[in-house]
Amino acid sequence: MKSEFLINQKKTFVFRNKKGELGGDLCVTGNLFFFGRKHTLFVSEDAMRKSMQGAGGAIVFGTVMNNILSRSESNRRNLTIDPALWLEQTFYELHASFVTFDGSMLNSCALGLIEDTTGKMILYLAIVVR
Repeated sequence: MKSEFLINQKKTFVFRNKKGELGGDLCVTGNLFFFGRKHTLFVSEDAMRKSMQGAGGAIVFGTVMNNILSRSESNRRNLTIDPALWLEQTFYELHASFVTFDGSMLNSCALGLIEDTTGKMILYLAIVVR
């Protein structure tokens, strides 16, 4: 399955003749195997607050999410856990990483899995990570 994202951040700038964007939106995708069936993970996250805080929140979120994904998909690992339960555990791991910020970084996100052969989708939607 092919994944494509279009992200347009709120703040754009030019620095040393290079265009850039600043904001807290982040999209992640990856492939996971649950009981031998291939699933495509998709994550859309938006870190809230001012642009710099949002960018910092996106960095933290992206680091944690990519670590979870790397651990789960390493060597085409075959996960023997219900995909919905994996999404729930992933949310709680993301949530725990933001608790230490004591409300100074807020994120909303949608986490989902699509089973590649059937198109069945499991979605964790509009979650606020504090």
